[in-house]
Parts: sequence; C-alpha cells; structure tokens
Amino acid sequence: MRLPIALICAILAIPVAPFHTGHAADETQTGAESDASAAIAAAIADPRRLPGDRARDAGRKPEAILAFAGLRPGMTVLDMFSGGGYYIDGLRGWELIDRPRMLAELYSAVKPGAVVLVVDHVADPGTPDTVIAGLHRIDPALVKADFTAAGFLLDAESDVLSNDSDQRDVIAMAPHVRGKTDRAVMRFRRPATP
Repeated sequence: MRLPIALICAILAIPVAPFHTGHAADETQTGAESDASAAIAAAIADPRRLPGDRARDAGRKPEAILAFAGLRPGMTVLDMFSGGGYYIDGLRGWELIDRPRMLAELYSAVKPGAVVLVVDHVADPGTPDTVIAGLHRIDPALVKADFTAAGFLLDAESDVLSNDSDQRDVIAMAPHVRGKTDRAVMRFRRPATP
C-alpha cells in the first residue's frame, strides 16, 4: 500500500506557532512568522533548485504549502514518499509499506508537538485502499483514519491545491491531468503531552 506522496515530518522541540491565515483579523505577523516567510521565500528563490521544480511552482504553490506546514528556521524536516522530493529535497520512500506500522513508528520517533504535513492526490470518497497504487490517489478519509489511529491529531486542512474539476478516477500521472489534480493538504500534529 502506498502512503501519501508528500509526507513532510517536521520534528519539533516545541509546538508550532499558530498558522497565519491571511484573514484581516490576523494581518500582523510575529517576528517568527516574518522570519519563516522570508526563509521560505529564499528557499523557493534559491538558484540551486531544479528548473523542472521551478516550472511546477505555479501549480504546486510551495510558498503556501510550506507556510501551512508551519515551517520555521531551525526546524528539522524530513520529506518522505514524495516521489521526486519537490517540496523538500530529502529522503525517498518505498512504494509498498505497512501504513499502520510505519505511522506507529513515526509517532514514536517524533517529538511531542511535531507536525506532519500530508499532500496527496484525491480519490473519490469511498475508494478502497486496494486501488491506491494503481490510481496514485487516496481518499482523504483513509489518510485521516490512519493518522488518527496512530495517535496524531488532525490540526488543519487547506484547500490551496483543490481542483473540483479533477477526474478523480483517472491515474494522477496521466498526461492530461498531471499537475492539475485535486490535492488534499492536511496538517497533523503529535499531541504536546501524551
């Protein structure tokens, strides 16, 4: 079984500061949020990034995704199961894995307050996990069930990569939908106290 394509694990010593939503009520950024925004912008502008990754920025919205994850300078970040490692250049995962066991091990390995960001192509509701690898998509309800069963809390969801016109029964890598799929963005958190 395949786990989500972009599973970003930020291993923290302390909980992440509240996410800046951009709504009028929280227009002022703290110094930490400003530092995080500047660091994310600098990473995206880094000339060492691959040209192919830069070409995907418009559809993948890295600045919004990394800000949603709550990334800040000084955090330890691990990018797993993300195919080409687009969001964070890191480790590459395996295609077949025991999801509950891996998530239990992940839960044990990360510090209290750690954030796990999941970005994946959306399958139709009720799509069984037996077709995940074939479609390269997953029902977000399966992701939520797996993570909460492992002890993580669903902290927030974002619609920044949603696309209601996506054909969710078509393989996500098909040329006519590639880069235009409906993608779920979910932020999970290990509770700060056991």
